[in-house]
Amino acid sequence: MTELGIARGPAVEVREGYTDLVIAGLQAQAAGNVARAAATGGLQTAAGIISRALSTAEADGDMGVLSARVLGDIAYDLVRRGQSLHLLTVDERGPRLLRAQVTSQSAIRGSSSDPDDWTYVLTLNGPGTSKAVTVGADTVVDIRINTTAEQPWRGRSPLEVALLTGQLHANIEQSLGREGENVVGRVIAMPAAIAQALADGIRGQLNDPAQGRLSLPVTTSSGFGGGRVTAPMSDWKPHRLGPQWEPGASAMYGAVMAAVLSACGVPAPMADPRANGPALVQSRAMLRDNTIEPIARLVSAEVSRVLETPVRLRLPVSDVAARARAVHTMTQSGVEKDRAIELAGWDG
Repeated sequence: MTELGIARGPAVEVREGYTDLVIAGLQAQAAGNVARAAATGGLQTAAGIISRALSTAEADGDMGVLSARVLGDIAYDLVRRGQSLHLLTVDERGPRLLRAQVTSQSAIRGSSSDPDDWTYVLTLNGPGTSKAVTVGADTVVDIRINTTAEQPWRGRSPLEVALLTGQLHANIEQSLGREGENVVGRVIAMPAAIAQALADGIRGQLNDPAQGRLSLPVTTSSGFGGGRVTAPMSDWKPHRLGPQWEPGASAMYGAVMAAVLSACGVPAPMADPRANGPALVQSRAMLRDNTIEPIARLVSAEVSRVLETPVRLRLPVSDVAARARAVHTMTQSGVEKDRAIELAGWDG
């Protein structure tokens, strides 16, 4: 501190017990909010789209370890957890990547800020078995996103960073779900003289008339057919009981769903069954360029480090017609064909 010419400030009183309790409470609350957000349909939709998209990539120089399943698992982990860990093993079947997990962030250890010096305590799970191993960074494929300068070894899911959006999405989805749990049925009001006999006959054939079937309450009128005073117009007219979602809540759900997808790197039209035409084509290009391609580069770099050989992921060409037009336009402008193909991202 003094060598850098920075004067020391006054001593700060630290009450470890109280501080630990506050930090533990905040961490538990944050973990609970993240867990609720992880249970939403928006996050799962984004994870599925990105996972399926990355699983279509083809790898060069990977020694066969980057199968479609492994690539899909990596993308799925990144969206839902922000980090994907795989242990490199070599046996008579050749090199393989085994999906792994850490039980806590303290399971990643190191005496320096250099990731190559870190040590991992990993858990390998299987049907009816669980194995803990302690290995060095040279055998662990550790792909992480949304890291911080304070914790560069810890990846964070998009909804852990955008916590309020995830929490709002969870609240709206839970509220709509509770509304959907309401009893569904039909109610017919009728005079007492008729209601009891008719109700007994119907209830004798139904186990639970209130669950999606029929309820026959007795009206306060003294008889049927005695005029509007004694026989209201609502008599004999069935009324439906059941979920009645507010239009505003449904609109807000769609808006928050789009925000969740955007936070995960998925354009909203990708999850809209009504989307078509230019909007959908543009959304696919945005997904590829802004999400899938960066993830593919992260995977390539990390697997190259562990295998100690260059690895490259190639994504399938999408929108062939648009890329062909781009190549044609560039070649007509004097760009060499091979360079035009490269610039258009059409290297297959």
